[in-house]
Amino acid sequence: MKKTFPRPIALGIILCVWLLGGCIQPGSTQLKEESHSIRTNTRQAAVLPSQTQMPTQANPLQKTKDKLATEITQLEALQSQIPPTAPPSKTPTPTATETPPDVSEIEPLLEGLSEKGILHSSQGAYIPLEDFSDSLAKIFFIESYPTGYAPADFVFTGKVDWESDGNTPQLETSSCGIKFREKDKNHFYIATLNLDGTVDFNVFNGGRWVNVGYAFFDKRSFHKTASFTLIAEEDWVTILVDGEQMIRKQLQTIREGDLSYTISSGINTGFGTRCKISSPQLFILNQELPEIEVEHTPTPMNPSWETQTPEIPSDGLNI
Repeated sequence: MKKTFPRPIALGIILCVWLLGGCIQPGSTQLKEESHSIRTNTRQAAVLPSQTQMPTQANPLQKTKDKLATEITQLEALQSQIPPTAPPSKTPTPTATETPPDVSEIEPLLEGLSEKGILHSSQGAYIPLEDFSDSLAKIFFIESYPTGYAPADFVFTGKVDWESDGNTPQLETSSCGIKFREKDKNHFYIATLNLDGTVDFNVFNGGRWVNVGYAFFDKRSFHKTASFTLIAEEDWVTILVDGEQMIRKQLQTIREGDLSYTISSGINTGFGTRCKISSPQLFILNQELPEIEVEHTPTPMNPSWETQTPEIPSDGLNI
């Protein structure tokens, strides 16, 4: 059996339910809106960090570079305003003046040669040379030692001391001397003092020894000393030993060339032949020639040179 409410009561219940529903509905909607707003704000708050960039910090190195560039620019601007200045002038360094050699040391010799009619020119350059000393132990060979000069006309003088190491029968080839007017290794003049007491003047012409002068000045010995003077002026060659004229010849074969000391040995043992020339002096006539460099190599001697005849025109050799 159904229970029924009276009509007024039923209407009142319905009215109350409707009223309560209207009150709850607006509140629910507000809660939903507030909830939606909170969720929206939360999403926006979550998205904000990823969308907003953090402020960039300045690079310290870049700041330094920029500062230096600015300072350089400022310095260049200041430098451009400074007027250019002329470079300081260099003070010339005074050059040392070489003292010319004392020609008075050779003047008495030149005057004496002029008085004797041997020397016809007194104009030239005086050159004191260094002392010479060497030895050679190679029989029948001549060793040359360049002086560094190549005069055509000159006066040479010096004190010669030479000796042989041992009793050798080859005293005539144990020598100390001067090679001059050397055009090449096959054309030159050579004047030597020998331990047999002789002085020789030879021409090496085209590879052949030619003796053009020979004289005795002393007796044979294994050790000798002598003053040696050689004059070459134009075609004339004069040799003095201890102030005495030994040889004077006129030649037209070779006109100019290198000047060298020479040693020839008559023995192969020990020091062979030793030669010393002290206080050598050179007076170049009429002109001063530049220094030269010449290689010296032993020149083989021809033991039979004394038997050869000079290959010189008859009008060019006065004996």
